[in-house]
Amino acid sequence: MESDNSAPATPGSRLVHVIRETVSIIAGAAMIAFAFNTLALAQYDIPSESMVPTLRVGDRVVVMKWSYGYSRYSLPLGLGTLVPGGWRIFSSVPERGDIVVFVNPHTGEDYIKRVIGLPGDKVELKNGQIFINDEPVARTELGEMLFNQYRGDVVSMRLYDEFLPGADEGHVMADTRDKGGIDNYGPALVPDGHIFFMGDNRDNSSDSRATLGFVPMEYLVGRAFAISISFADCQEVGVAECAGRSMTGLR
Repeated sequence: MESDNSAPATPGSRLVHVIRETVSIIAGAAMIAFAFNTLALAQYDIPSESMVPTLRVGDRVVVMKWSYGYSRYSLPLGLGTLVPGGWRIFSSVPERGDIVVFVNPHTGEDYIKRVIGLPGDKVELKNGQIFINDEPVARTELGEMLFNQYRGDVVSMRLYDEFLPGADEGHVMADTRDKGGIDNYGPALVPDGHIFFMGDNRDNSSDSRATLGFVPMEYLVGRAFAISISFADCQEVGVAECAGRSMTGLR
């Protein structure tokens, strides 16, 4: 009978064999996870209140990376900064109303905001009312809520159901006043290849009305479509809706 020479003959060689197999499995799994995170889905934590009431601090959103094509900013772990820019493949323009994760062109931070203006749109705000191409964006007041902010202050917010032109459905946004510093803007024309973003928490959002400005398409990461899990501290006064936020669809 012939001996089986394929199996390690000594304890030391068996250990080396096991280590090599383990490293190979871990490396393969890491490559698959990297590819999946780059090309398919990724998750992002919400660090600020700029998208209240839609998203809250402690929410984690799932982002479709293929929604608008791929650029160097599709790479995870900030690796896009190591790759030459100026390109995007399989590119497509978002729809008004999409909630998008993108990289702030000025700071390199991950941002999440709602698409308000598309390339070629004329955008203007008058006392908190959005005008797109000289037409007022329809909105219906839903009432007021008291919101316990992340830093502990309780503020009164008016909620509106807002309907952007061309969007499939409306979305809820919050406003505390109509004559704040960023409640009047423009008019301004969105340049070709750029997007105009705003947060749903209109008076507590650093967005395209201020230092962010128009965001080039290259910096888009993907469309957020669901909350995978929520650790939000939702101690609103008079509003009980925190339970059951996991896997909530976004719009």
